[in-house]
Amino acid sequence: MFEKRMLKSDGGLLTFSRQSGMTVLGMVILGGLFFLWLLFIIKLVPVYIEGQSVKSIFETFEEEVKKKPKVKKEIESYFSKFFQVNNVRNVSVKDIEFENKKSVLIVTLDYSVEIPFISNVYLLVKFNNRVEAPKLTASSS
Repeated sequence: MFEKRMLKSDGGLLTFSRQSGMTVLGMVILGGLFFLWLLFIIKLVPVYIEGQSVKSIFETFEEEVKKKPKVKKEIESYFSKFFQVNNVRNVSVKDIEFENKKSVLIVTLDYSVEIPFISNVYLLVKFNNRVEAPKLTASSS
């Protein structure tokens, strides 16, 4: 390896070991990357938590509807209350889709959230929730 040498004042040679550490430019780049990562987390976590809350609502609904089937109005009321209690802001009951099959009612909530990140850059998060609920018939009420 090459060694850097410098003349001493008395004419002798002084050897320097290689410097180690980060330059100011390296620290600025690392700080910028850390800032972007932190901003990404700060923007994404609340939306993810809300998505998990909606998923939890669907799981609870699936368990409850197996015990006691519900009609569409009851389902809408159920989700409306849960959305309000859990402070769900990115979706509403109007976004829930109902599909009738032979013996089941399929309740679906597919939505996406666009989060402004930096300038004209956005983060897009998609959520898919689906439950198959037994239909309420005249004999089961």
